[in-house]
Amino acid sequence: MSIAQGILSIIGIAISVLLAPLALILLIRNGYRERITITNVCNGTGRAELEASMADVSANFRLVVEAELERVRKMVLKYHRKVQSAPDRCYGLELPDMRNAVIANQDDTLASLLTSLDDGARGGFAGQLQAVAELIVQSRSVTVTAILHQPDQHDDRLGIAVEVACTGHPFARSRLLWEADRADPQSALPERIKELIQPAARCVAIDLASWVLRRRARFSSGGGRRQREGLAENMAGLLMKASSETFARYANYFLRFARDEFLAAADKLPQDYQPHFNLAAVHEVAGKSAAGKNIRYGAFMSAVREYRVAERLAGRLPDPAKTTIKRTIKVRMVRTELVSDIARLKREALTWLWEQRLKVELDCRTNRPRLQGPIRIIRPSHDQIVLDGLTSDYLYNSACMYAIAASITRRPDWDHHARRLLGTALVIEADGGGPWTRANNDPDLRQLAWHLPEFMEVLREARPDSPADEVPLSEIVQLVDDVAQAACWRPAPGGFLQSVAAK
Repeated sequence: MSIAQGILSIIGIAISVLLAPLALILLIRNGYRERITITNVCNGTGRAELEASMADVSANFRLVVEAELERVRKMVLKYHRKVQSAPDRCYGLELPDMRNAVIANQDDTLASLLTSLDDGARGGFAGQLQAVAELIVQSRSVTVTAILHQPDQHDDRLGIAVEVACTGHPFARSRLLWEADRADPQSALPERIKELIQPAARCVAIDLASWVLRRRARFSSGGGRRQREGLAENMAGLLMKASSETFARYANYFLRFARDEFLAAADKLPQDYQPHFNLAAVHEVAGKSAAGKNIRYGAFMSAVREYRVAERLAGRLPDPAKTTIKRTIKVRMVRTELVSDIARLKREALTWLWEQRLKVELDCRTNRPRLQGPIRIIRPSHDQIVLDGLTSDYLYNSACMYAIAASITRRPDWDHHARRLLGTALVIEADGGGPWTRANNDPDLRQLAWHLPEFMEVLREARPDSPADEVPLSEIVQLVDDVAQAACWRPAPGGFLQSVAAK
């Protein structure tokens, strides 16, 4: 070998060494995808009659997980759109479409990895680079396992344990769900399994979403690893709580999972009010559905305690966010105190309500626009009312609070204010979702159930053509009053309220 060839060879090796890290980074970035491996569902019941149908169960489970992933993504997207302009901070997270990331067979994934490593050993530098990249990508994949269980030979119930675990990250979630009731002898075993994997697949989808949301790119506000994990756990808790309504027979499981996620989020976000606010809502739901008096008492007291912690933490926010958020937390806490059947809490709630002005704008979200340049020195900006989905939620919750208080005290002014708040919330949420779907069957609005369907029917026709944020709040409130008068919506007679309460 000539001296010139030797020099060129040395230069080539040096360039390769210098470019290797860059090439590796680019290869990983371009080739990275969320890799989800769903293994076959295992039969851990010991029942031989299940073996014949396990292949169908595994295929069905993968399909259901894929469908639930898309539902969860849409839930996250809807929440993100609502809170991305929230007055305190952005809790909205972006979740990508993960349906194409579902790998049908774990053996194929292992085979792909082993092939890459084998090719790398024989393919020189480029092959080794490809093998290392494949190894790193594989280390950031996640695996889903599911096992069917049965308590014992004397208990015919079925259970399913699902686990989501990441091989290259300390992330793992295990969920165990049992059939809600003792099995119906008339129910076929495949149908029971099919029903059981539906809520299990939702749990898997939420845990997969939580895993993906831990990635830095999903958080528009950035932040450290601990903050990202806390925000992801807060979102997982919200998804679990929402799923408790979708899967009513498994509501207790989803509420327990939500509580665990919110507790973890509160630990990682010690200065944030929202995990405590959301945890309080879980305790409130548990209190309403509790059978025993002691359990009910403990759940409501826990809810009030968490609301108070959230209210204290919200005091750290700058105005106008502080005023808006603290009012929202207080409204939810007072509503909880009113329905708790705890005499001391009800007295505290009514005392606070008697001191409040009955003005709709108190429950509207406000924003303080920024003025550019020296103008803000001469003319400071003023808070502006924002009529959007968040304001509609605030008004709806306040309507529930005043409706409950009116049913307790029979105060006509509180009844009238509750109807005003509800009607304004309905006008602002003009797309027909949210309060429009909840109002008719919401037990908190039982005081307003008298003539409510007729009022809502007239209001649908009378809604302004322009978007709500282009109409002054005073005009919306006047429209609600006019519609209420046209629909003859007034406080319910005592006999009607008693018959509804009896139901």
